[in-house]
Amino acid sequence: MPRGWEHPRDEHGRHIPLFDRNAGPHEEIDEELPAAADRLPAMPRWAPEEATCHQVYENVTEGTPLSPVFDSVDDVRDWLVDQGYSHRAAQGFCRQGQAPTLVLRDGTVFHDIESAALPPDQEQPP
Repeated sequence: MPRGWEHPRDEHGRHIPLFDRNAGPHEEIDEELPAAADRLPAMPRWAPEEATCHQVYENVTEGTPLSPVFDSVDDVRDWLVDQGYSHRAAQGFCRQGQAPTLVLRDGTVFHDIESAALPPDQEQPP
């Protein structure tokens, strides 16, 4: 997103969920229900040269921001660590750009960004 982006809010100050037309399964919804998809509030589409900043979004259900807007991925990583995520998870999330809601591995549950600490099919995080 561009510097200065502010996610829209309703009259009560709550974030308005925004549909991301570029996110995975939603593209199928766009193809199947074009009229309905066109009525959903959508994330703006910015040109690459405009989208110079970063923000963590919850996009499984609501499509709302979880973090402030940051100038760099390193700032996102540092913010995640300040929020209590491990450095390894924050680094993995920033490298991957996303994280599943939940991962169950060898009887251990890893939630959201903490699951980004797991290397694919390798050891569990320390």
